Amino acid sequence: MRQVERQQLIELGILTPDCDPRITTSQKVSPERKRNVRRWVKEREAMSGVLLTRILERLKRA
Repeated sequence: MRQVERQQLIELGILTPDCDPRITTSQKVSPERKRNVRRWVKEREAMSGVLLTRILERLKRA
């Protein structure tokens, strides 16, 4: 598990900050839940990119 993935899971409340990063979450979270979380994170990242682009375009026009 990469550090970024671990941090995202901590922010979502799936892992705790004191959890050993080598421990996988497969025992704690179902594969379906993991897929849903990954999809949600990707959608959120995509949305933040779109919003950032819009904000930068508006700043250029101002």
